[in-house]
Amino acid sequence: MSGKKRKMPQYKVVQLVSTLSGLSRRECKTVINDYITVVRECMMNGFEVVLPEIGIIGSKYHKAKPERYMPNVNHNGEMRLVEAKKEYDSPSFRFSKPFVEEMREVTYGNPFHTRKSIYDDLCDCDEEDEMEVEETFDYDEGGVEINEWYSW
Repeated sequence: MSGKKRKMPQYKVVQLVSTLSGLSRRECKTVINDYITVVRECMMNGFEVVLPEIGIIGSKYHKAKPERYMPNVNHNGEMRLVEAKKEYDSPSFRFSKPFVEEMREVTYGNPFHTRKSIYDDLCDCDEEDEMEVEETFDYDEGGVEINEWYSW
């Protein structure tokens, strides 16, 4: 691997979408959060979600496994009983072939940590800028705070 992966936190995504769309950050955050809610609900109800030009968010089926004896590699191969597992689905993501090919072509011989990102082009703030967090007191049904706004 060619270096540490850079992360794009949600507040930066909101800032980029706001800059590109001309909408306020508050409106963009609401739209993005609603989109994430719709995707989650679709996935929980067994649907695949298509992200145009990127890929498909879906689920992978895992069949039930019976109770069985397996060697324990931590204890000299001693046999131990492994509990049965029920069948379940786990989330999966399949990138589209054109996206994979484009990414390979763009990054071939040019590692990510040396590339300039869209964030650098559109945002006028630096990583070193201090970020203020303006907290709101909206809570979901479980009492967990759901809104936090970031501003520079």
